Amino acid sequence: MTKLRLVVSFAVLALTPACGLLGGGGLGLPGGIGGPKVPPVYGPYEVKGGDLIKIGLGEREVKIQNSIEVPPDRGTVNVRVNAHGSSFDSAAAQMQKAFADLKKIGGTAGCTFKINHYIVPGSSDNLKWFTGGNADITAEVTGKDPDARITQANTCFKPLREYILALPKYDKGTESGFEMKEAVLGPSEVWSVEKIEPHRDALVKLANDRMKAVEGASSKLWDHADVQCTSVGEIVVANSSSHGVTLTLEMLCPVSPAETNVGHQVTHQ
Repeated sequence: MTKLRLVVSFAVLALTPACGLLGGGGLGLPGGIGGPKVPPVYGPYEVKGGDLIKIGLGEREVKIQNSIEVPPDRGTVNVRVNAHGSSFDSAAAQMQKAFADLKKIGGTAGCTFKINHYIVPGSSDNLKWFTGGNADITAEVTGKDPDARITQANTCFKPLREYILALPKYDKGTESGFEMKEAVLGPSEVWSVEKIEPHRDALVKLANDRMKAVEGASSKLWDHADVQCTSVGEIVVANSSSHGVTLTLEMLCPVSPAETNVGHQVTHQ
């Protein structure tokens, strides 16, 4: 676990109705639950704007995001298969043929094939049996430069799309048959990173460098002592394409009361 000292700039102060001067009788804020209507002056800086933004009652945590872009490790095309037959075995045989054809395409160098789901044939009248499933054809591009990624993607996906286009029109009225379709929702090709966790160190270093840069700033609006962050955050994919996958690290940062020097005393707001 890596502890980071965050330097955050807010144009306004985040307060709750319970805030007051510690050691001075616990003065309440004017204006009731909503906080003061006139921005006050705290320590060496003035709060600009209208009503103060208020953190929810009891809430003392902010979320800080840092992101990096890394090359993808693979591109995937998901293929949906629908099939039917005049019997259970006939319908199942259609799916076996469809998956076998896809497996041949995925057997090309630098490509892979994987069945994700198979639906066991079912029938309501014992005259037609229906089944289906889906599989992935993947282009493996780990360590390849942009031009090589394009070449590999063409190698894996060209025969797939030509095969789908060459299939006869699907007709449920025939004795047996099957059809293939690429995913209709979302991008036709999904680009991803094989393992996200190894990129955590790079994300944490980026966050640390940014925080140190702000800590060194002279502006009085920055007070890095107010927030302590941890690198134990969730890494998610914010965006992806054939030429870059954006990884985001969301860090949870507990917020301590802000301190400002006023004469010889320290006030906590």
